[in-house]
Amino acid sequence: MRLPRILIIAVAAITTVGAVLATPWLGMVGALLLPGTATYDPEFAGRTVFVLGLHGQVFMAIVLLLALLVATAAVLRSAA
Repeated sequence: MRLPRILIIAVAAITTVGAVLATPWLGMVGALLLPGTATYDPEFAGRTVFVLGLHGQVFMAIVLLLALLVATAAVLRSAA
């Protein structure tokens, strides 16, 4: 069964938008992979919320990347 052209374009657009929106989150999570790289500004550590030992924004970036991956997988799966 061939997919309608409009559906193929919609899936490509959603995937592209997701990739663009994920760029800052990928940068935040990527900092965890480099030894000695600070994931937050130590000057503001006293006013920062830490969740499960991670800076709050890094934790939220991981959660949002996982949600984006699940949503993209769901769109791609329903398109197939």
